[in-house]
This record gives sequence, structure tokens and C-alpha cells, in this order.
Amino acid sequence: MNNMDKMLNIADVSYDVETYLIKRNENVDLESRNYNMNSSDWDKMNKWFITNQGREIELPPNTEFIGGKYDPNTGTTVTLFKDTKTGEIKAGCAGTNFNAGGEEKDKDVSNWFDIANYGIGVNGPEVQFVLDYFKEMNIYPTEITGHSLGGCIAQISGLQLQIDITVFNSAPLYNDFSSSIFETSNRLGISQAYGDAQTQAEMLDEFEAEKKRLSENVKRIEELIKNYRGKYNNFVTDKDILTYINNTFD
Repeated sequence: MNNMDKMLNIADVSYDVETYLIKRNENVDLESRNYNMNSSDWDKMNKWFITNQGREIELPPNTEFIGGKYDPNTGTTVTLFKDTKTGEIKAGCAGTNFNAGGEEKDKDVSNWFDIANYGIGVNGPEVQFVLDYFKEMNIYPTEITGHSLGGCIAQISGLQLQIDITVFNSAPLYNDFSSSIFETSNRLGISQAYGDAQTQAEMLDEFEAEKKRLSENVKRIEELIKNYRGKYNNFVTDKDILTYINNTFD
């Protein structure tokens, strides 16, 4: 199995980890919910999938699950795996997961609106959650992967860590046309929704601040790309393997 296939598998399994972490907490009180998972939970997850979906989760040869974590605030999931032959650590990020349920799916969809308007952002909560998890585990991967929305989160995280990036049908890091669309739609919306001049002025001030944030985010991402020294691959296909395997549509 080549490296692309291994990273594809890790991106796929990241969806499964997210689904399991959400489903196992559905009937648990908020205070008692646990969205963290370690290697000892792998067999429990497999049993859940065999019972509920009639399938077993398979990992690539010489690959060991280390752990994973789901963020209920943003709908982000990050996973860690170890290559038992080389000792290298690989990470994965899940994308929009329709198998996870309505409320959780909606959080992923809201991230798509963020991308459409101004991008997730270098310091966005989704990316920060991934970076914080590596710090919490005191384990830093040599390569990171993700599919679609997860690919976007993986790319921004990988660029900051200067590690190899392999993503599949990744969402854009930012929208090249978002600035003009953002400006036109917001100025039109403000003028139509608010009649008095003072309210319009206040709203336009907020808009200008948001526009500045958009511009700064684009500049920071472009700077990260310029200084990036790792290996980068974004595999794009009209026949999205992970989409059909997971029944996951972004």
C-alpha cells in the first residue's frame, strides 16, 4: 500500500471516529459526555460499527490508532495514528459528516459558510482545536490528511506546523472571490435592512472591520504557503471515493 492509499484510509477512518464519538454520547448527560478517545477504545468502536452498521473498521498495514477527539462546539474531529514500522505519526481531520446527525452536521455546514465568506482562518477555532490536541497529547505528526472541509482544516494546521500535507478534494483555504462578493452583498444588505443613517453607519463600521479581518487572513495564509517547506498533495477527483464510502456529502 502506497502512502496516498494510507492517508486516504486515515482520512476515511477520521469520519468513523467522529461518528462513533458523537453517537456514543447521544443519550449521555451534557456534564458526563466524553468526546475523547484513545487506543483502548478502538475495539469498542469496532464493535459499535459491527452492531450498528454491519462493518468493521480496517486500518492500513503496520498502522496503529493512537487517539482522537471531537469538538462539539465547532464539529471538528482530529485523529492520530502511528506507523509501527517507521515510527512516524500521521494525523487526520474529518470533513462534513452527514452520518453524525442533524445538529452536528449543521456545525460542519456553518463552517462552509465561513469558507465562502472569509475562510476558516489561520487562528480559527477549528484549526486551534487541532493544534491544541497535538499539544495536549504531546504528539506532533509528520503528516496530516483530511477530506473536503477536513482537508481545509488539515492544510492550515499543516502549514503552521511545517509538516507534510496530503488531502483529498479539499475545500479552499479561502475564496478568491469572497472579498468582492462579501462587500457587495453586505453593503446592499445593510442599505436595505436599516433605514436610519446612524444604524447604517454602525453596521458599515462592523463590515469594514470584518473586511479587514478577511484581508489579513488571506495575507497570513499566503505567507504560510510562501514559507512552506513540506511535501504537499491535494488529490482531486470527480468520483469522490470517500464521499461514496461514507455517504458523506459536502
